Amino acid sequence: MDKKVANEYANLISEITGQKSPRSSEEIAVLFESGKHEVLDVLELSQYAGWLAGSGQFDRAEHIANSIQDASIQQRTLAVIAQRMIASGILDKAKILLDRRRTKPPDIAATEINARVELAQAHGQRGNTELASAILTETEELIKPEGLEDFERAEYLFVLANGWLIAGDQDRSKQLYIEAFDRAQRSFETTQAAGGNGYDERRLSLAIIRRLVKSGMLSEANHLTSLIADEFWRHEANALIAEPGK
Repeated sequence: MDKKVANEYANLISEITGQKSPRSSEEIAVLFESGKHEVLDVLELSQYAGWLAGSGQFDRAEHIANSIQDASIQQRTLAVIAQRMIASGILDKAKILLDRRRTKPPDIAATEINARVELAQAHGQRGNTELASAILTETEELIKPEGLEDFERAEYLFVLANGWLIAGDQDRSKQLYIEAFDRAQRSFETTQAAGGNGYDERRLSLAIIRRLVKSGMLSEANHLTSLIADEFWRHEANALIAEPGK
């Protein structure tokens, strides 16, 4: 067993749930294997499932994930297991896990969006462009319903745009980059009106412009940069256009 990879996926579970057990993954494993399931809470079960997936024990990881009663945490756990499967080349099974969702939009986790895009990219790299496009189209449908905050939707659109770019559809990726930028700007205005600094929104806006520049979409990058009202951030964006390798 590669303990480093196993712990990496266990830690990923902790990151997406926002909580980490004081017990290590190894301690949780010992308690589980000794039959002391009742002392483990739902987050520890999720962490253990991630640890098993990281070590390549996919069937056991899935079994534990399926025992989790909290639908939202279960969905996030299955997405992490799917990510590990994708990294291991087990694409069909990963798709089944991602499609067997219990939660409904707008309860969509970033981990699930990332996993779906990674799956599409993996198929695209294998030459299965039609399947890659189908997966990305399905994923777009998950973030359409109202209920997502502007910044959250902007982040998801950015990830999807990256997926379409790798899948070879530059036109669709361009549309989503522009929509993601627009959502980030709306979120920035809302955040500033509430007294916030809008740093996350600006960071994402610059990431979008950087990706447009590196993809050769300079006119779009220049146009979006012209829409940035803040002088400092506009200067940063212009620097990215002037120095594509930055």
